[in-house]
Amino acid sequence: MHTNAHNIAAQLDALARPHMTDYQTDLAHDRRLITARPGCPFLHWTRATGTGITMLIPGDDPSWPAPGEKVRYLFGKVSREHILREQAGMAFYWADWQTAEILLLTYFDGTRLRKIDHRRAMHIAKQWRAAVERVWAKPTEAMINNWMEALTA
Repeated sequence: MHTNAHNIAAQLDALARPHMTDYQTDLAHDRRLITARPGCPFLHWTRATGTGITMLIPGDDPSWPAPGEKVRYLFGKVSREHILREQAGMAFYWADWQTAEILLLTYFDGTRLRKIDHRRAMHIAKQWRAAVERVWAKPTEAMINNWMEALTA
């Protein structure tokens, strides 16, 4: 699966780079995020002046903080709900940005990368946020065990 993540990142690079005039180093950042989470779905926006990416991390992923836990995020310490709101908010912002500034919108569903439109991106972002919130509302025993380990570490 690791090779697949590199292939997906290379496909994204090939699609996005021709649209970009500045900040092509954004693609290196995107590659790091994609290869760090092989198979993780994502939304990706390409502008002439850079990219935006939202990794659609599942709600049961152990990288999410435990309920009530505050972790360092940007300029402070926040809850997982705050992180989800911020990440979904950026996805909503870019998905709703219906100007010529967004030259390419792509979605990786965990298996393949494809071009999508703004409406589809907004739908995917909303579905992801709701799915994470549903998982958090009914955690599995494994999730609870992961949270307990994280809180006592």
